[in-house]
Amino acid sequence: MRKRRRDGRRLPFKINLGIAVFCLIFLYLIINIISYLAKPHVSSYEVTSGQIVEKLKCRGLALRNEEVIQADTAGYLNYFVRDGARVGKDDAIYSVDTTGKALEYISKNLTAEEAMDPETYAEIKSLISTFHTNFSGENFASVYTFQYELENDVAGLTDEAIAKQMKASLKEAGLADTLEKKISPASGIVSFYTDGFEGMATSAVTSDCFDTGQYERVPLKTSEKVEAGDPVYKMTIGEDWHIIISLDAKQYKAMQEKSSVNVTLLKDGLTIPASVRTYQNAKGEYFADLRIDSYMVRYIDERYLDIEITMKSSQGLKIPKTALVEKECYRIPVDYIVDNNGLNGKMSLLSSDRNGETVKKDISPSIYRIDYNDENIPTYCYVNPNDIPSGGILLTADGQQFIPADTEPLTGVYNMNMGYATFRPVTIEDTNKDFVIARAGQDGSIAAYDFIVLNSSSVKEDQLVS
Repeated sequence: MRKRRRDGRRLPFKINLGIAVFCLIFLYLIINIISYLAKPHVSSYEVTSGQIVEKLKCRGLALRNEEVIQADTAGYLNYFVRDGARVGKDDAIYSVDTTGKALEYISKNLTAEEAMDPETYAEIKSLISTFHTNFSGENFASVYTFQYELENDVAGLTDEAIAKQMKASLKEAGLADTLEKKISPASGIVSFYTDGFEGMATSAVTSDCFDTGQYERVPLKTSEKVEAGDPVYKMTIGEDWHIIISLDAKQYKAMQEKSSVNVTLLKDGLTIPASVRTYQNAKGEYFADLRIDSYMVRYIDERYLDIEITMKSSQGLKIPKTALVEKECYRIPVDYIVDNNGLNGKMSLLSSDRNGETVKKDISPSIYRIDYNDENIPTYCYVNPNDIPSGGILLTADGQQFIPADTEPLTGVYNMNMGYATFRPVTIEDTNKDFVIARAGQDGSIAAYDFIVLNSSSVKEDQLVS
């Protein structure tokens, strides 16, 4: 109840200015909060440069021009070259001791310490050090591979060292005539194992060849006596080699479109080009033959190689598929752009005024894209149909007429840099499950760092966005 003065009259009502201002500010905040919560919010996406890469990981079977050389004389062998060595035609590969006396004499009179000079020791030490540095407990099986490689390397190094000294020693002992030197029939790479794939044609490969559980590798170096006809070493001739991969029907179809691919050998990350030939074997199984003309000697001891093939790679602007929208546009011959100013060009329009009279005026419609033919001559342009009145007649510079009627869809996105949804066309180069790669540097389109509407279905063209 309002207070009264002593004389009985009511006191005048006074407004507290501070409270009034506070209430107004509070009311303003409440209205803005309600408005903000009620207003639909548009998620944006900042366009970035990116790429879509599709790769195929698989295990390949390495085939080379390999020939197993057999002994033509029984005896005990001493090799002059190491595994993986490159030799020329008529180079000495090994010697045969037909009686065993020469090697017996060498073993008694020439110790390893005498045979191996400091350079040989240093090389063996380097082999062990390299393995120790790269060893991982997750791949313990590599120990067995290293053991085999080390045995071959040490045998090769010691054989080379022994060969330097034994000629003079045997001559002094009168045993030089018991040794027969064997030479290379051709130039190539020497290996000391067989596995049954030597000389295999690509057409003979089946899916069973990729079963590494059945793979058996037989070393050829031995201290035992060999008989005539026994395999003693393998010669790989030429630099060309092949990696055969097994494919399913879908992969086979995709690979048929390729004449060449980039192959990454996962063992050491090396990427090399390869030509592609696809084929089916007699069983109807699908394969690709990847022909390579380099680095063969680097993988001479590998029959199976884990590889990664780049099937396709597209570079451009990376855009979410949810941002794409299709807009119906008039497709109009470029002759109707009367000032030859491209996307910013003007068109001449015949239309009826309020009095029903035909008038001609220049308009500046939104021209989204211009198509070019194979000779880079402009042919058609795509125009916003909202900028040309229904039934409007367009004129060329020489008076030809055209009435736009039919529309064609144009793929694009909503650009929101200016605070409202503006349609911008994009040319899609590639696509995957979630993104597309759009061509960069296209006039009238978008560019890196532009902001676009993330979900095009959440807005309409020209709508204010925040």
